[in-house]
Amino acid sequence: MFKVNYSHSANAEIVDILRYIKQFSAERALSYVKGLDERIQELIKDPYIGRPAQEEYDIPNSRIIYFKSHKIIYCVSEQTETINIEVIIHNKKDHKSY
Repeated sequence: MFKVNYSHSANAEIVDILRYIKQFSAERALSYVKGLDERIQELIKDPYIGRPAQEEYDIPNSRIIYFKSHKIIYCVSEQTETINIEVIIHNKKDHKSY
Protein backbone atom coordinates (compact mmCIF):
# COMPACT_ATOMS: atom_id res chain seq x y z
CA MET A 1 0.00 0.00 0.00
CA PHE A 2 1.29 3.43 -0.95
CA LYS A 3 2.21 6.07 1.60
CA VAL A 4 1.97 9.85 1.04
CA ASN A 5 4.86 12.18 1.90
CA TYR A 6 4.78 15.99 1.64
CA SER A 7 7.74 18.17 0.67
CA HIS A 8 8.54 21.22 2.76
CA SER A 9 7.16 23.38 -0.05
CA ALA A 10 3.86 21.48 -0.16
CA ASN A 11 3.46 21.68 3.63
CA ALA A 12 4.18 25.41 3.57
CA GLU A 13 1.57 25.96 0.86
CA ILE A 14 -1.07 24.09 2.89
CA VAL A 15 -0.33 26.36 5.86
CA ASP A 16 -0.58 29.42 3.60
CA ILE A 17 -3.91 28.23 2.19
CA LEU A 18 -5.25 27.68 5.68
CA ARG A 19 -4.11 31.11 6.89
CA TYR A 20 -5.51 32.91 3.87
CA ILE A 21 -8.97 31.34 3.94
CA LYS A 22 -9.11 31.56 7.74
CA GLN A 23 -9.13 35.37 7.41
CA PHE A 24 -12.64 35.03 6.01
CA SER A 25 -13.89 31.89 7.74
CA ALA A 26 -12.14 29.38 9.97
CA GLU A 27 -14.77 26.78 9.12
CA ARG A 28 -14.27 27.21 5.37
CA ALA A 29 -10.50 27.08 5.80
CA LEU A 30 -10.66 23.74 7.59
CA SER A 31 -13.17 22.41 5.06
CA TYR A 32 -10.97 23.42 2.13
CA VAL A 33 -7.83 21.85 3.57
CA LYS A 34 -9.78 18.70 4.47
CA GLY A 35 -11.02 18.48 0.86
CA LEU A 36 -7.49 19.00 -0.42
CA ASP A 37 -6.26 16.18 1.82
CA GLU A 38 -9.08 13.88 0.68
CA ARG A 39 -8.15 14.55 -2.94
CA ILE A 40 -4.51 13.69 -2.21
CA GLN A 41 -5.52 10.52 -0.33
CA GLU A 42 -7.28 9.32 -3.52
CA LEU A 43 -3.77 8.81 -4.90
CA ILE A 44 -3.27 5.88 -2.50
CA LYS A 45 -5.91 3.92 -4.42
CA ASP A 46 -4.78 5.05 -7.87
CA PRO A 47 -1.34 6.72 -7.90
CA TYR A 48 -1.41 7.24 -11.66
CA ILE A 49 -4.73 9.09 -11.78
CA GLY A 50 -2.97 12.35 -12.65
CA ARG A 51 -1.60 13.22 -16.04
CA PRO A 52 2.16 13.51 -16.65
CA ALA A 53 3.53 16.95 -15.73
CA GLN A 54 7.31 16.67 -16.02
CA GLU A 55 7.55 18.86 -19.13
CA GLU A 56 5.52 21.69 -17.63
CA TYR A 57 7.05 21.61 -14.15
CA ASP A 58 10.54 20.28 -14.83
CA ILE A 59 10.21 17.69 -12.08
CA PRO A 60 11.23 14.24 -13.38
CA ASN A 61 8.41 11.68 -13.50
CA SER A 62 5.92 14.12 -11.99
CA ARG A 63 2.16 13.97 -12.37
CA ILE A 64 -0.61 16.49 -11.71
CA ILE A 65 -4.09 16.41 -10.20
CA TYR A 66 -6.39 19.28 -9.34
CA PHE A 67 -8.45 20.34 -6.35
CA LYS A 68 -10.64 23.40 -6.87
CA SER A 69 -8.20 26.28 -7.47
CA HIS A 70 -5.01 24.33 -6.77
CA LYS A 71 -2.70 22.07 -8.73
CA ILE A 72 -1.03 19.20 -6.89
CA ILE A 73 2.25 18.06 -8.41
CA TYR A 74 3.47 14.68 -7.22
CA CYS A 75 5.80 11.79 -8.01
CA VAL A 76 5.24 8.08 -7.54
CA SER A 77 7.92 5.66 -6.42
CA GLU A 78 6.94 2.05 -7.05
CA GLN A 79 10.13 0.88 -5.39
CA THR A 80 9.33 2.50 -2.01
CA GLU A 81 5.54 2.55 -2.54
CA THR A 82 5.59 6.28 -1.87
CA ILE A 83 3.67 9.20 -3.33
CA ASN A 84 5.67 12.38 -2.87
CA ILE A 85 3.64 15.58 -2.96
CA GLU A 86 6.21 17.96 -4.42
CA VAL A 87 4.30 21.20 -4.99
CA ILE A 88 0.82 22.59 -4.36
CA ILE A 89 0.27 25.73 -6.39
CA HIS A 90 -2.68 28.05 -6.95
CA ASN A 91 -3.97 28.01 -10.52
CA LYS A 92 -3.38 31.76 -10.86
CA LYS A 93 0.30 31.57 -9.86
CA ASP A 94 2.96 31.25 -12.49
CA HIS A 95 4.18 27.67 -12.30
CA LYS A 96 7.75 28.88 -12.80
CA SER A 97 7.55 30.72 -9.43
CA TYR A 98 7.34 27.65 -7.22
